[in-house]
Amino acid sequence: MAFKIRTKLIIAFFAIIFPFLIIVGGIAVYNQNEIRKSTHMMNAITKEMAIVSQMQILIGRVLMPANDYIITGDKKYIEEFRISARGLEKEMNEVETILVPAGILLSEEKGIIKDFKIAWQNIKEISSKIFSIKDPVGSFDAAKLMKEMDYKWGYPVIERFKRWHEIDKIEYRTAIE
Repeated sequence: MAFKIRTKLIIAFFAIIFPFLIIVGGIAVYNQNEIRKSTHMMNAITKEMAIVSQMQILIGRVLMPANDYIITGDKKYIEEFRISARGLEKEMNEVETILVPAGILLSEEKGIIKDFKIAWQNIKEISSKIFSIKDPVGSFDAAKLMKEMDYKWGYPVIERFKRWHEIDKIEYRTAIE
């Protein structure tokens, strides 16, 4: 069957264009998939950073009522501690229900969570000891407990959260690239 020249030119044109379109389409689909994965990863890291920041703030807030109680002896700080403790435990539950099951945590981040749980248990225990002191103003025992709570358990875990932020920044940069 003899084709006219116009038909032969159209067939030759499409024979060149179709493979090119298939290759370009494959590259476009691949790039779209990579962009979607990166966006999903950036969203997960952003949520993780927000939770870690909130926990870092709350650990600082939970230390303050016991310290203020030692300074003033005012019982209102006991309730303030309870409120801050509930917020901190809520954030800790978010870590356990959102971040851990998602499988996005590195082993170092899991270690930070473990250290945080240990520190939190000690902070709660020491705070209850401080709040059980009848007259904490000027008390040497209360000051000793405060020092242990702040410098042995509170601030080291806050520093560990700073390390978590550094890890997240690296992960975020990688996802953006």
